[in-house]
Amino acid sequence: MRRFSDTLLYLCCLVAARIVLAAPELTPNDAIRAAARGEALRLVQSAVGRIVAEPAPLDPRLRLPRCAQPLETTAAALRLGQTRLNVTVSCTAGASWRINVPVDLAVEQSVLIVQAPIARSQAITATQVRVEHRRVPGLAQRYVTDVGGLQHQVARRPLSVGEVITADVLTPEIIVKRGQRVTLLTDVAGISVRATGKALADAALDQRLRVENTTSQRIVEGKVVSADAVRILR
Repeated sequence: MRRFSDTLLYLCCLVAARIVLAAPELTPNDAIRAAARGEALRLVQSAVGRIVAEPAPLDPRLRLPRCAQPLETTAAALRLGQTRLNVTVSCTAGASWRINVPVDLAVEQSVLIVQAPIARSQAITATQVRVEHRRVPGLAQRYVTDVGGLQHQVARRPLSVGEVITADVLTPEIIVKRGQRVTLLTDVAGISVRATGKALADAALDQRLRVENTTSQRIVEGKVVSADAVRILR
């Protein structure tokens, strides 16, 4: 009886070994996620700060054959403010499959944090914000990193305490109002010429603005260089 049991156990082990040997080699989920992470980091390598790319977990039941060559990856170009990137990981050698892997993007860097409520259209001063090192979603380009970036800007909407200041919550400060008298500046044969004009629209610093010359009634276009001066464009 004991001999029969040993024989049966041996046969079971032999069958199990054959099943294991016959099973195809699989691509580890961690290898797929690593490939997706590498593609995301390649796309954002020029960003400021320490980039964090975290691929989404894959279904543990996923069983993809092992690839005979390194995995291939593709992804669309990043947009400003994008916080998630879909990376396509595929195999075309020895097996044929592809899978989309979402990758969450974040950056560790210094950002400006609101420390006093800010109203819509209000200019933001250094006393209303503080600098703090954080991990924030998206890429560095969308974050304002120092108070110098607030110059000539106002809040596009009300900002709450603790909010991180991004480029999309700011809008250029209007420094010239429609109907306002401004000085028109131009150069003629190396000589600076000034005239009086009337702004035909609101405008921010460095914006183009149409102005009526109050002497000639001609409409000219210029660039706002200060709160009361417009340089005529030629």
